[in-house]
Amino acid sequence: MHESISWQCTIIFVVSVTLNSIIIINIAVCYFLEHNFEGSVLLSFAARYIQRGWIYFKHSLYYVSSTENTWNDSREDCLQRGADLVIINSREEQNFIREFKNRTWIGLTDAEKEQTWKWVDGTTPTIRFHTLFCRCKFLSLCVVVCSVRWPLETKHVQTPKHLQTPKHLQSI
Repeated sequence: MHESISWQCTIIFVVSVTLNSIIIINIAVCYFLEHNFEGSVLLSFAARYIQRGWIYFKHSLYYVSSTENTWNDSREDCLQRGADLVIINSREEQNFIREFKNRTWIGLTDAEKEQTWKWVDGTTPTIRFHTLFCRCKFLSLCVVVCSVRWPLETKHVQTPKHLQTPKHLQSI
């Protein structure tokens, strides 16, 4: 039996509005994909992680932790764990991520070349999803999946200075 696991990670934002200010807490959601597992081995393997708070969905395990990071720092944290930001490969996967009811970091960026979108593994997106993505302008460009439609007037999001999160959002 050949076992191979690839890790991927995404960051979820929990937004809490408190008296005219928005507090954003970054939450890491890491998952790994199963390849070539036999059914009983996968279930046994998954059960150990589910008991520790992981969420199972479509042969993947997702973990939510409360880590405050920028997109770049979050990606670095994922890489140190042998993971990376999520690459969305299907509408089902996108909808699952959106079920967290928060804005979600994904591994799509045009940091290397403006308007040339690449996944963190260097591949070009081949699937066009019918959802609202927000482009975050700060040190580098990245994308979050928005579970709520942000009107164009809501491009500027105030965040506490100690949280180094994107201050400008625009839809792409």
